Amino acid sequence: MSTASSLFIGYARSTCTTQQVKDVFNNVLDDDIVTNVDERVNTDSKGYDFKVFFVHFSHTNHRLEQFKARIAKEGFVPIIYKTEYDKKLGERV
Repeated sequence: MSTASSLFIGYARSTCTTQQVKDVFNNVLDDDIVTNVDERVNTDSKGYDFKVFFVHFSHTNHRLEQFKARIAKEGFVPIIYKTEYDKKLGERV
């Protein structure tokens, strides 16, 4: 297995946790692949807090390569996860 790079998440709700990010990526990539998730809290121009994350992987796999190729092509990939809050928003997270 080869070494994988990290991915940057430029915006997430302030309630999102590093454990949620790790669980979502491990689930989406169908592998226990995330080694660490770093976070930073920022504030937007309206005064609302949001988080950015750096997701670090132990190795790469086919799904991660597909994910990175889609990011390269489209510029970003939305990740939707179903929490009660998300269901109220119509799952548009």
